[in-house]
Amino acid sequence: MKLKARKKKCRARVEISSGDLISSIEDCSVVSDACAFIISQGEFIIESKGLNSARSEFSKDEAKIEAEECKSKYSLEYLQKFSKGMKLCEKTNLHFANDHPLKIDIRTEHMELNFLLAPRVETED
Repeated sequence: MKLKARKKKCRARVEISSGDLISSIEDCSVVSDACAFIISQGEFIIESKGLNSARSEFSKDEAKIEAEECKSKYSLEYLQKFSKGMKLCEKTNLHFANDHPLKIDIRTEHMELNFLLAPRVETED
């Protein structure tokens, strides 16, 4: 009996400056309605493509990255709404995986906000 190899699910955890994240989301919203969160070669990348493109790259010096290579796409409409909460703290924690929901953790001394956002999955018709 042969056992099929299970496809390993990438899990990413990124702690990033809230200001940098908000700026990247705003930049991406100018060119598209969705952006990709990518972990590639130890960097965290936020990328959006339309007629033009926007891309922000963060090294391990700029963000705390605990992840393997992965990519997932999310709606900028909701990320922009969540960014209002990000303005309340210095750092924001992101948890995501290949085509899995994004969890955003925002914490201050007196409160905690958690958001979940379903991925934007492209289908071929």
